[in-house]
Amino acid sequence: MKSGKPVGPDDILVEVWKCLGEAAVEFLTSLFNRVLENLEKAYDRVPREELWYCMRKSGVAEKYVRVVQDMYERSRTVVRCAVGQTEEFNVEVGLHQGLALSPFLFAIVMDQLSEEVCVFRLHTHQWCFLLCNVVLFHALLFGGDIVEEFLLQSSPAAYTERAVLELRERARKLDLSDTMPNSSQIYPISSKPCLQHQDLLFLTIVFSDPDNASQRDAVRNSWANQTLVQDVAVRTLFFLKPSTMETEHQEVWEESARHGDMVQCEGPLSQNDWGQVKLALRWVLLFCPQARFVVLADGSVFLNVPALGMYLLTLRTHPEDLYLGRVIHHASPERNYNKPHYVSFHLYPDRTFPDYCSGPAFLMSQDVVRKVYVASKDVDLALPSDVLIGLCARAAGVVATHSARFSGERHVRYNPCCYNFLFSSASVDAELMGMAWRDLGKGKGRYCNMLETYYSLVVCKAMTYLNSVNFLSGNNTK
Repeated sequence: MKSGKPVGPDDILVEVWKCLGEAAVEFLTSLFNRVLENLEKAYDRVPREELWYCMRKSGVAEKYVRVVQDMYERSRTVVRCAVGQTEEFNVEVGLHQGLALSPFLFAIVMDQLSEEVCVFRLHTHQWCFLLCNVVLFHALLFGGDIVEEFLLQSSPAAYTERAVLELRERARKLDLSDTMPNSSQIYPISSKPCLQHQDLLFLTIVFSDPDNASQRDAVRNSWANQTLVQDVAVRTLFFLKPSTMETEHQEVWEESARHGDMVQCEGPLSQNDWGQVKLALRWVLLFCPQARFVVLADGSVFLNVPALGMYLLTLRTHPEDLYLGRVIHHASPERNYNKPHYVSFHLYPDRTFPDYCSGPAFLMSQDVVRKVYVASKDVDLALPSDVLIGLCARAAGVVATHSARFSGERHVRYNPCCYNFLFSSASVDAELMGMAWRDLGKGKGRYCNMLETYYSLVVCKAMTYLNSVNFLSGNNTK
């Protein structure tokens, strides 16, 4: 630093820095090294061929391009060190540091690079088109759930009809204690009743065939293994049809003795499982009336117990008339007598069924269980049991509440953060059930931030819809 030099942009005279001694020299040396190093990195890494290309793209006349080329091609350099210097050699990359033209050439290169990143150079109508496509994509994926969740939600019923009021009163006064002595005939295999003074958040009834022990073990080793949510008890039971063979009955008996979580009913049942469902509701009213909520689920359902439990705990202490699941709106009866579930106009004259929760998994509050059970005595059609429960709910003045977090009958392609958000997914095999249980922390839940959850839901939705139109093979449904 020579004395008498003009001040720099910091307006500090060179003499001031000299007066500060060695500390100032070290500071300035470090500062200049950082500045010049960054500048050197940028300038020295401009490929010459890229420079000629950018000059021509920017409209520089060819004769000027050749002048610059000649100037750079004739330049040579050496490297000096303590033991001497190298021979002269050509430099094929970088701009000259001390040349007045270099900043202009560097600016040309940077402008052309920016131009080629076209996504940041979109015109207004292109941005609008891109935005509309994004909105349309999300509307296709989530529009149905949003409409069902917020726009198609049925209003609470006004209990003005005399039949509804009478049914609700019968449900309130229902007393099955006199049938308790005969319960062993209806339920030859039965689990222990719920503890009388236990605060049970929800009881899950899993419907299973007697010969499907492997799937029951998969459920036991995964989500049914959880017994607490935020220190509030939850419980899972398997409800079985009657055994058709003596050996099968013996195997069920031994399995029940090992695990103590099975109930098997007795007697002739209808093909649509309606009789089994009614007996399951009866068992709940007899042996577990203290459960706040009851979940009915198929054996192949993966139930996210922590997520469902946390949701229920945020509700008021004892909500009534809660009938929660993936709601089917305005489904039409089958009028073709050649097809299953045919219903004649004489048996069911209405054009549509009442809104009902899709069968693989849904939830009812304890009072709804009582009302549905009372109404079920007058409902006996050859229809799926979830439709019949919807008919019973309408007769009792109960309205189905939609939740998109229940998958309904659809199998959701597996993604940990997606399953962490959902309450249920249908058609889950034993291997996937164990994987999901481990990935979700074995009942402790899994932390997924908002972006991860959003991305996972988009992927799950898209893959689920692709599966529904058979774009993917059946061997790749996990």
